[in-house]
Amino acid sequence: MSKQDHSKKPGGGYQYRRPEAPFSDVLTFRKMIAPLLAKIFFWVGTVISFILGIVALTNSRHLSSDGTFMMVLTFFVIYPAILRIWSELVVLVFRMNTTLVAIRKNTESPVDTGSDSSEAE
Repeated sequence: MSKQDHSKKPGGGYQYRRPEAPFSDVLTFRKMIAPLLAKIFFWVGTVISFILGIVALTNSRHLSSDGTFMMVLTFFVIYPAILRIWSELVVLVFRMNTTLVAIRKNTESPVDTGSDSSEAE
């Protein structure tokens, strides 16, 4: 067995650790896919917005210059900004979760005795 298949026990010696399947973190919800999907949604939505803006501009011969300006502003600035804000809010929630988990791991006591001082009363 390779060295990666073993982990050191707290009391000494080694303990066999089963190799992880490629998608086991995703299947056990240790790794979240929503942040990745939010980023993909943002880029796909931005590209679609730009394509729709270009199509609308090429077909807007009858619009005034004010209408054309508003169309450009909507498709090339406002829609991508809304998509970006939504995507950042989704990613922010998951980053906060990751940070809280890291804080919890750093503040855990190394040895848990299993007794609570409030139960002693």
